[in-house]
Amino acid sequence: MNDFFREIKRPKLKKTDWIALALTGAILLIIALPQEKENKATKAEETIQEEVTQSNDNSQPESYVSYLEDRLEEVLGQMEGVGKVKVMITISDGGETVVEKDVRTTIDSETQEETVFVEDKAGSYPYVGKEIMPSIEGIVVVAEGGGNATVAANISNAAMALFPVEAHKIIVVKMSSKGD
Repeated sequence: MNDFFREIKRPKLKKTDWIALALTGAILLIIALPQEKENKATKAEETIQEEVTQSNDNSQPESYVSYLEDRLEEVLGQMEGVGKVKVMITISDGGETVVEKDVRTTIDSETQEETVFVEDKAGSYPYVGKEIMPSIEGIVVVAEGGGNATVAANISNAAMALFPVEAHKIIVVKMSSKGD
């Protein structure tokens, strides 16, 4: 068996062959290494995106709902027969912040997404492409004129015209008098 291996002639590699092998190895290393770094960068970007979304979930919906309640109270207070009015709006979710992504397609037809960042004096933060506001679940209106069927119907119709809420999710009641 040893004689068999001794009889096989090994090809002698020329200088150009060694250079070609070294270049091929270097190219393979270059192709393999960035993939791992991009995965780490993508994980970091996803963590930042989650933090941005969570911070928006904690503060934005309350201010958005408060803004809508104030505006509705202002409009309803101008209607005839309504009088003093208080409004409560409930939401079903916290809305959504959509962060822009840079999508690249590699030679292997794989897609890679990277979050687009904006840099300013305060630092670097994800670029928000759009914000989807929270969905309104229901509206309660407490009004001095809420006991009048016509006024209650007008309030309900106004709320349906302003918000995408079904009639059975809008409640109009009469405000209690403080003297009773």
